[in-house]
Amino acid sequence: MKHLFLLLILFSTVFASYAQENQPAPVAPAKETPPPPGTLTNAMVNAANNPLARNNSFAFQNYYMPSLNGIPGASSNSFMVRPVVVMPFMIFRATIPFNTIPATPYADPISGLSDINMFATFLLTRSTSKVQFGLGPQLSFPTASNPQLGTEKWQAGLAAVMVKLGETYLIGGLLTWQMSYAGTSTRSDCNQLNFQPFYVFQIGKGFTLKGTAVWTFDFVNGTYYIPFGLGVGKVMLINKAVVSIGLEPQYTFLHNGLGQPVFQLFAGLSIQFPQK
Repeated sequence: MKHLFLLLILFSTVFASYAQENQPAPVAPAKETPPPPGTLTNAMVNAANNPLARNNSFAFQNYYMPSLNGIPGASSNSFMVRPVVVMPFMIFRATIPFNTIPATPYADPISGLSDINMFATFLLTRSTSKVQFGLGPQLSFPTASNPQLGTEKWQAGLAAVMVKLGETYLIGGLLTWQMSYAGTSTRSDCNQLNFQPFYVFQIGKGFTLKGTAVWTFDFVNGTYYIPFGLGVGKVMLINKAVVSIGLEPQYTFLHNGLGQPVFQLFAGLSIQFPQK
């Protein structure tokens, strides 16, 4: 029995040594080949729709509202210019609106510059994070060219952004709140919250299905409207700029207050300049 035990040990040792010598050599994982220059990538498409992307940009956006609650036959329009400047750990975004308010039985439509708004977002996560978050102050200035186009109030508040990034999608939300602290005493105070849930799904070749409708709550007057949007976008690489265009119908399914949009059509053009 002792000799049999020794033979088993010897056989096991020889077999293990043989098996180890005849194992196939490990294969190194293949390195990912970077896309050739001038190729639009999924990451570029996501960045074109990400408010926390670390790229300077310039956007033109328009909201056409052909139907307003409680005002038959009235319509309004809001055209906005939005420059975005990226600095280390911070993103500045300004909104310069040019609005047209509806006609009344006693007056024609009024068009002109409205109140300029801006916020600074401190970047609290890395640019490579799959979940990104930013937080910072928001300011609004009484710059309207006509008193009826603005609030005539200085306002301050907060802005917060969160984005979840996937390979071919992103979802998130932008929350802003501001209230008045100075301005014309004969005008109503301001206390308003806006929430913009957004969702962008890539469907190939730079095309996306997306929704970006903004929910608005006026705490002073007790009015609000909550729209839902679903539209199509297209991202293109032109020279070194990433250009994004989109068209999105938005339907208001909850609202309270005179003059809130029942339906609006959003159109946008954004030019983003990726950092090297």
